[in-house]
Amino acid sequence: MTRKEFLNEHKLPSTCQFSPSDWRLLASFWHPVARVEDITDKPVEVTLLDKSIVVFRIGQTISAADNHCPHRGAKLSLGYVRNDQLVCAYHGVCFDHSGACTSVPSVTEGSAQPVRMQLPTYPVAERYGLVWVCLNPDPVNALPEVPAFESSDYETFTMPPETWQCSALRHCENFNDTAHIPFIHDGTFGHETAPEIPSYKITETGSGFRRSVQMNIDPRITAEQAKTEPTGALFNYEYVFPFTSIIEISMPGDMGSDWIMDCVSPISAKVSGIFQVKARAFERDPKMTEEIAAYQAMVNGEDRPIVESQYPQKVPLDPKHEKHIPADYWSIYYRRHWKKLGLDQADPSA
Repeated sequence: MTRKEFLNEHKLPSTCQFSPSDWRLLASFWHPVARVEDITDKPVEVTLLDKSIVVFRIGQTISAADNHCPHRGAKLSLGYVRNDQLVCAYHGVCFDHSGACTSVPSVTEGSAQPVRMQLPTYPVAERYGLVWVCLNPDPVNALPEVPAFESSDYETFTMPPETWQCSALRHCENFNDTAHIPFIHDGTFGHETAPEIPSYKITETGSGFRRSVQMNIDPRITAEQAKTEPTGALFNYEYVFPFTSIIEISMPGDMGSDWIMDCVSPISAKVSGIFQVKARAFERDPKMTEEIAAYQAMVNGEDRPIVESQYPQKVPLDPKHEKHIPADYWSIYYRRHWKKLGLDQADPSA
């Protein structure tokens, strides 16, 4: 099926909270749905754009498919993998990694197996420890490219996924917002005494945009370290459509760089899965990794209640619907590009 055929023919989930045009636009992008390490010998249910999907591993291959068996609609995530087959728990119907039906146990020996019992599957990719899925067989974008995460010079690890009660655009905009750092993050890496944000330029990349911002922060990387005076650090931001944000924080002196990639998966219109990958070329002790992960969780915990409190939950793309300050240059740019792509943010439940 081509991208055009998909856009014209694919039915939306019955409980869809997106407008039809927004759903079809977002369904054409790659989205993270799970960590690779969490897909083992048991099928896993995930939700993407209000659609229930089963993610399963057969040998070294991870596949994604509709979670409802085409026979009688039971969830395949309640089944199991056996003999390199995904088995439905209801009637034992078996499927291979491509979704082809390989066996219906109730069919007597010598009878023809049902050839139309095909399970719809979706493109899957593995990168940076994450499983990515596109609901459209012809993805509109490529996966993010972050060389630091593929270099042996860096220690890379994935944070435990989280589910936030917010839209993907709200979370993504917050992650890229600079003016909130001195206030929300005063308890971690921010400094309320240094709230000024210098002007910056935005460069388009074809898949998103980049910018660099010099900010005063607390350079500690674990909660155990004592808070210090504001120190200048360079924040190199890259944003990749639809909802991936990468920051390289160039620390002062010889402290090296700290990288974080934040990937948002639109579970529903107002619910988001948060996947984060971190990398560093310093302090590569496993114990330090645990402490840095705990510190990152603290930072996320400072953001979460604020972002989940925002109203409306969907980001208004018309600039007249919210007031703006000079530091909002990135978010205005971001909203303008989503509007140009055709996102309308209409709420079908309103």
